[in-house]
Amino acid sequence: GNSGFHHAFQPDLYSWPAQQGATDYEVARFVHPGTYDECLSVETTVPSWTDVEIPESGQVFFYLNRPTAPFEGSWGEDSSDVERLIGACAP
Repeated sequence: GNSGFHHAFQPDLYSWPAQQGATDYEVARFVHPGTYDECLSVETTVPSWTDVEIPESGQVFFYLNRPTAPFEGSWGEDSSDVERLIGACAP
């Protein structure tokens, strides 16, 4: 989907298109792409999340999102067409 920071007047608002019927979402933020370590997990009832943390100099954050209710969605596939499996992130 088209997720990202799309709002010029809210540069810290990460958002994505709402999924029909979804009532809850989970956002995972990572420091390293593809390794899913050093992650933060946030739950929200709307298809957006304000991330006030700024990455360290020379670093960027990577984001994934999925619906969690009424049905838990997938994190999608990685570049090798393998289902992403994300362990426990810090809440």
